[in-house]
Amino acid sequence: MKEHLILPDWLTGTDPETGGTGKALFIEKNISGFVRMLAVLREQRDHGGFLSRIQPWIKLPVAIMLIFLVSLSRSAAFVSVAAVGLLVLISVLPAVQLKRIISLGAAAAVFMAVTLLPAVFLGNPLRLDLVAKVWLSVSAAGLVAMSTSWPEMTEALKIFHVPDLFLFVLDITIKYLVILGNFVLTLFYALKVRTVGHISRKARSVGGIAGTLFLKSSDMAADLHDAMVCRGFSGHYRRAAVPAFHAADLLCLVVAGLLAAAFLFLN
Repeated sequence: MKEHLILPDWLTGTDPETGGTGKALFIEKNISGFVRMLAVLREQRDHGGFLSRIQPWIKLPVAIMLIFLVSLSRSAAFVSVAAVGLLVLISVLPAVQLKRIISLGAAAAVFMAVTLLPAVFLGNPLRLDLVAKVWLSVSAAGLVAMSTSWPEMTEALKIFHVPDLFLFVLDITIKYLVILGNFVLTLFYALKVRTVGHISRKARSVGGIAGTLFLKSSDMAADLHDAMVCRGFSGHYRRAAVPAFHAADLLCLVVAGLLAAAFLFLN
């Protein structure tokens, strides 16, 4: 005869703070937020796409040039030409990146339109050209960020003689965002496992996690300094040799030249 195991109600019930139906509450919100942040930082770029095949030290100045020309242009025709070209680039992106870049550009455009609303209420026309320029600038920057990994971006900045101190701070900051993000995520999982019922003082829990994170980051900074001293790091980044041109690089430069010519002709 089989014996049936009956679990107590407190073990089978739903924790009102960390799960159940309806909205995710305190701990679940923090866990999901850190998971999304770490997913973005850890995302591996799609090296099969067209934009990913363009070398960072080429597409970075081209994107800056595009933003600069769009900002200076007083011609609606040039802004329209740049917008059409950007839409063509966006259309060939993978579905995930396509959705992200569209939402990013749309959010920037809506924010700019809301910022201009007080001027509209005072009798001035709505400057749609400014909204379009903001959308173009944010979308162009987003395309470069989504198609370039952090090490590639650091290498491109080194080619343009960006100071080593800036590169070091940027590189270490990005790495530690991932490391400390994983540590905070582990702390929230530990808090979730140890939580039964409702958390009456959420500030105390968050304060404990923040204090533990501060102590952990201090210890890791000391360990990092000792490791760099042992390895003889002098604070200088070595620049890799500039790789050879590819067809995608040449096409990017041709498009940049056409944009510059269109700016001079249409303005």
